[in-house]
Amino acid sequence: MQLRAFVFDRDDTVRLLLAATLSRRGYEVYSFAGGFACPECDGGPCADVIVSDIQLRSGSGLDFLQGLLRAGCRQTSVALTAGSWRPP
Repeated sequence: MQLRAFVFDRDDTVRLLLAATLSRRGYEVYSFAGGFACPECDGGPCADVIVSDIQLRSGSGLDFLQGLLRAGCRQTSVALTAGSWRPP
């Protein structure tokens, strides 16, 4: 069974790069420009990994992930990306 990855990122270039990288690693990749309910969530993990931008077109990536949990998604592998973050 092929592993599945969902990539949510507002930046087209970043989204395409992440999707291509995961695809080369053997993942079945679905990519989206904004955050919304996971297209496959049925109360269990909707993908083997979710990669989300910290700032999506629809709002905060953290709020998006919290919304998935409230909706019943039991995702355990999540990565957040941020393009303009600077260490303190």
